[in-house]
Amino acid sequence: MRIINPGLPSQALSKIGLLAVLGAGLFTGGCSLAPAYERPALTLPATLGSTEGPRAASAPKAETLTRYESDFIRSLGADASSDLMQWFGAALARNADYRTAALQVGEARSAYRIQRASLFPTVSVGGQRTRQHFDDPALSERYEQKISSGSVSIGDFEPDFFGRVASLTEAARERFAASQDGREMVRATVSAEILRGYILEQSARKQLDIQRSLYRSTFDLVSLYERQWAVGAMAKNDYQRASQRLVDADNAVRQAEFEVHAARSALGALAGGVPSPSAAIDVLLAPLEI
Repeated sequence: MRIINPGLPSQALSKIGLLAVLGAGLFTGGCSLAPAYERPALTLPATLGSTEGPRAASAPKAETLTRYESDFIRSLGADASSDLMQWFGAALARNADYRTAALQVGEARSAYRIQRASLFPTVSVGGQRTRQHFDDPALSERYEQKISSGSVSIGDFEPDFFGRVASLTEAARERFAASQDGREMVRATVSAEILRGYILEQSARKQLDIQRSLYRSTFDLVSLYERQWAVGAMAKNDYQRASQRLVDADNAVRQAEFEVHAARSALGALAGGVPSPSAAIDVLLAPLEI
């Protein structure tokens, strides 16, 4: 007697299984277990060419000055609330070269600690207690066991017979010390550049004050010449030459204002775009009133 299988043929079942496996593979292949990408916030200035610095939520804090740096700044006549103190702290916190040097110090410190650890062995201590017990008192009395064991092992240790490990450790320590010296050298360089830029900015401000004072004096003198020329007490050519000197004085004021802006921008570039221009610079660059 022949039995007819009401189900699907074996070949059809194998094809269905193959298709199911392929479908599951395609479905899982399109899935990604990587975390969702989040674009980091860009630290861009508020306006093009601005010296107010980037709008960053996590702006680095100003670096604390050493006692010697603070004493040196105060010796120049600048107290703790002056712009120069803020420029120094902001530059050391935001200058890329100094921050790189500080990170290199941390890297060298970690490498030195790892290398120094090779001078000492790795000691591992372990203990174990095993107890075998039976419910039958007769068996328990005969076969009960209590086993205690302990172990002490020493690994990852190289006997330094020829001083190789000690030499490597000393070399790592020297690299760590050299990175610290390099960081202090970069700090001194950044501080010197900030001081130089600050002096140039102050010089540009003083020059602007002088040029504005000369402009006011020239303006008063030309006003007097104009009255003399109006009544015929001065030749027209002399009045025109005086008027040209007034134009030259005005151009000198504009040039001095440009130099103040350029010095301030250069100082902001050294310090990473901070601090913001103070109220004094806004008053200094206000329109000239005669």
